[in-house]
Amino acid sequence: MRSCSLVGQEEADVGIRPPGIPLGIYPAASAAAMLATAYGFGSMGHEDDHDHSGMYTNAVGDVGMDDEDCSYLPTSVKVYAVDEACWTRPSHAAIDTGVDLSLAPYEHTVACQLMGHCLESTTFMVAPDDDEEAQAWIAGTLDAEAVTKWMPIASLDGTPCKDTYKMALEQSSTAGEITMPVITMHGTWSRGADTCDFTCEALSM
Repeated sequence: MRSCSLVGQEEADVGIRPPGIPLGIYPAASAAAMLATAYGFGSMGHEDDHDHSGMYTNAVGDVGMDDEDCSYLPTSVKVYAVDEACWTRPSHAAIDTGVDLSLAPYEHTVACQLMGHCLESTTFMVAPDDDEEAQAWIAGTLDAEAVTKWMPIASLDGTPCKDTYKMALEQSSTAGEITMPVITMHGTWSRGADTCDFTCEALSM
């Protein structure tokens, strides 16, 4: 789902891997039964310095899919929204509260997200980074507060979801909400040069 890139920032500086799932990650399915029971789909993959066999890798096993096919990836994922303006700060610190958004994106305030430079910067959607936590998150058995680390898996920019997100922020502000609720991101996958790229089509809360 790493389909966006950062402008003028090095990955080492900002602590983000560009969204987009490397092709050819098809490990054996240790979590296939649980994931299929939970939501009826496989799971997403990402490249890191350790193996991810849960949410971010193909959990449907060896069923003859070739490396060029992105269709096995899930089309609905629960996420929280963070903006590039905050995420690229030291320790991913939110501008208004200083909370580390890689640890507690659910504490990202509506007021912060509505700041002009935050609202107009790239909007990342974050999900659990750890394999086991990702599996439990998909299954609905893990609370957000129990997740140890979050990472961006997609961007809303260039999709109709960006406008939906902005309207939801305005509605939350009008209603006096302090933070945004968890968001379910729905969309489709396509093959990029060497990644499976996610395009958001709708958001639900």
